[in-house]
Amino acid sequence: MAVTTLDQRMLGLGTTLTDHTIVASDIISFADVGASNVIKRDTDQGVLDLVSAGFTHATPQAGSGTSLTFGSIPTGTSFIIVTMHDFSSSGGDEWMVQIGDSGGIETADYRSQRSANTNGSLGSDGTPNSNESKGFGITVDAAGNAFGGQMILSLHHPTNHTWVSSSSFRRDEYDHSFGAGSKDLSAELTQVRITTKGGSESFDAGTINIMYM
Repeated sequence: MAVTTLDQRMLGLGTTLTDHTIVASDIISFADVGASNVIKRDTDQGVLDLVSAGFTHATPQAGSGTSLTFGSIPTGTSFIIVTMHDFSSSGGDEWMVQIGDSGGIETADYRSQRSANTNGSLGSDGTPNSNESKGFGITVDAAGNAFGGQMILSLHHPTNHTWVSSSSFRRDEYDHSFGAGSKDLSAELTQVRITTKGGSESFDAGTINIMYM
């Protein structure tokens, strides 16, 4: 339990300063300046829960099929991390992380670049700087390459629903795949999908997950 000092004059109870013990069930009243100073009430614990909510983790999905989707992302989300552990596919086609709203996954108008280091050599897969418009690209290069790392998706402009991406992945034992980009959605983001560029190769091992706040 916390102890705070309150000015009794604010409470109309006198002119002295007195220590009071605050407990989780105490009620706090405050004016919401964004809503015409409407008086709102909550418990101390309720306020702490709002502040310390942190990330929500989805359920990890095993690598299988030609695409994997994480849906039902709540409105108001502004930060998403896509994580992979020993994640791989059946071919060398690049992967695409795509985002969408209630109208579906959007598959065009991404401004994205991807690249890779192989044994310290930039772009040894022949595409040192590859522009992508179908999604946030991830350079794969060969079947069975096991990926570990993350892609960060951040809401840049809430009104325009603009999202930016930054990714960094270990690719097999010695390689590094990385990229960045941006994308305007037509409404609030509600889903994230990963697929291959050609849409025919399958994910075949490892796990992928997201966390959001």
